[in-house]
Amino acid sequence: MEAEAKKVMALSRQINEKDAKVNTNSPSDSNKIKSINQSPTTLALQTSNPNKPEAAHLTNPLHTSTEANGEASQQKEDQKVLDDRSVFVKNIDEKVDADELKKYFETCGAVERVTILTNKFTGQPKGCAYIQFKSKVATANALALNGKTWQGKEIEVFC
Repeated sequence: MEAEAKKVMALSRQINEKDAKVNTNSPSDSNKIKSINQSPTTLALQTSNPNKPEAAHLTNPLHTSTEANGEASQQKEDQKVLDDRSVFVKNIDEKVDADELKKYFETCGAVERVTILTNKFTGQPKGCAYIQFKSKVATANALALNGKTWQGKEIEVFC
C-alpha cells in the first residue's frame, strides 16, 4: 500500500508543467495510471487498483482558483490605495531618523508610517524614504514640499 503510494507520488512529480501530461519511466508505469482528473486547483491521480481509488492529490501549478484570483485582485486594490497615500522622498540627510521625518511631514497631515531605505549589507541609510499618510489630501500637501530645503538639503518628493 505504502509502496504504491510512493510510486504514484514519484509519477506525479513527473507531470509536465507545460501540457499537464504524465511522463512515465516505463510502459508498465503508464498502464498503472487509470486516469488523470484535472480541475482548476488540483490534479488527482487514480490507479487501476479499485481498492485504492485515489492514490494522490497534488496542486496544479498552472491553475489558480477564482477565489485566489479574487484575493490577489483585492490585494492589488488595497496596495493601490496605500500607494495613493504614500510619497517617496529623496535627498534626505543620512543622519535623519524616522521620528524626525515623521515630525517634519506631519505638517502635511497625519503620518501612518515612515520607512527609511537602508543598504542591506551595511545598514546605512540611503538618503531616501517612503512616507505613508492617513489621507490622500496629506499626500498632495507633501508633494508641495518638493524642492524645499530641509536640514541643509533640497528634498525631492514624488508619488
